[in-house]
Amino acid sequence: MDYLSSDSLNLLKTFSNGLTVHDESLFDESCIDQLSSNGLIERHIVDYDLTSSDVIKTRFSDYVITEKGKGYLLYCEHNESFQQSVKEIADSAKIQSDIALKTAKKADVKGWIAVIISALSLTLEIICDYGQIAIFFSRLF
Repeated sequence: MDYLSSDSLNLLKTFSNGLTVHDESLFDESCIDQLSSNGLIERHIVDYDLTSSDVIKTRFSDYVITEKGKGYLLYCEHNESFQQSVKEIADSAKIQSDIALKTAKKADVKGWIAVIISALSLTLEIICDYGQIAIFFSRLF
């Protein structure tokens, strides 16, 4: 089944609320055709124009929603709630990733502070014990 236009979907929702249409000219003919061709509504002839002797023409028809139409609306409703829940999950994941990013940045800052303290400690150790370090390296080479 093709996706329905928004006008056709609104018309189908109207039919699901119990509306029966006697006059096709009240609605866009393409919407009625789309709903009929997909089997979402049925046409029931109510009255004939018998004034013409050559051809019998339909004067009024009732259009009512079919079970397939009701099912399609139910699908649309569940699909909408499913999309909403997926959006909520995505929003929650974004919040959690933002929190994780902030935590990682804090850990990164703490890591750099530790590196700086280690570098300062190494520099201080070299300055304080320069003589012993020089003797050690002279013995290696």
